[in-house]
Amino acid sequence: MIVIADSGSSKTDWRLISKEGVVEATQTIGLNPHIITPSDFKKAVKNSDLVNWPLESVNKVYFYGAGITGIKLQEKLANWLKTTFYMSEILASSDLLAAARAIYGREDGIIGILGTGSNSGFYNGSEIEQTVPALGYILGDEGSGNALGKRMVTSFLRDELPDPLADEFRLFYPEHGNLLGNIYESPQPAKFLASFVPFIHQHQDSKFMEQLAVAGFTKYFKLLKEYKNISKVGLVGSVAFYFSKTLHKVAATEGIKIYRIIKSPIDSLSLHHRAELS
Repeated sequence: MIVIADSGSSKTDWRLISKEGVVEATQTIGLNPHIITPSDFKKAVKNSDLVNWPLESVNKVYFYGAGITGIKLQEKLANWLKTTFYMSEILASSDLLAAARAIYGREDGIIGILGTGSNSGFYNGSEIEQTVPALGYILGDEGSGNALGKRMVTSFLRDELPDPLADEFRLFYPEHGNLLGNIYESPQPAKFLASFVPFIHQHQDSKFMEQLAVAGFTKYFKLLKEYKNISKVGLVGSVAFYFSKTLHKVAATEGIKIYRIIKSPIDSLSLHHRAELS
């Protein structure tokens, strides 16, 4: 048996897979090593269905996660995972590689993530060989849920949100009177800001929200133009999925062809790695 995990900043999807297919599926909090601690990881596992899985039968764990960049972070996650999957070989990689394998399989192409955060890279059919530095939720995250939420909240706090939308937002978020404090007191501000994306999506047909989304996605696609080969772009993530119409529109304006958009890579990843059990 093998285990596949795909972890973003908000959640982690887990699959236990045998030769016959998926045996178990569960979900935990996001396990970004830049955000959580080893004790957070242990608590997340302890409070999940993972403890009921036949862990002694798992031969290999493929963990793909946000924030896993470089050998040191791969080793850190592997050590955390070893405390649970003690009989398994652990392979920790970036969530960008998960997205690429889910979209392209063994073909090459530009891959992008638009979820709570954002990222991108060139996938050569096996590995990610080039990236534009994502810079994280403070300096980067162009086009992400964090970035869209931040722009919308800023507009609300500065009375730039049109009155009808502002009134709707007060109903959507009853604690609006303490919004600024809640942002700065949040242990995960990017996740908190991204939680307002459903409101943006709900009102995406309004001129204000349409312009907000177009501006955010335009910034993201301009970053992608730094890649040498941009004949096609595959996108993964909840923001990409729910704003696909706007993304196609902006991509066309920027001269970029969108190859495919999926919400989550976990199902395609399960098929990708199940082949090795055959």
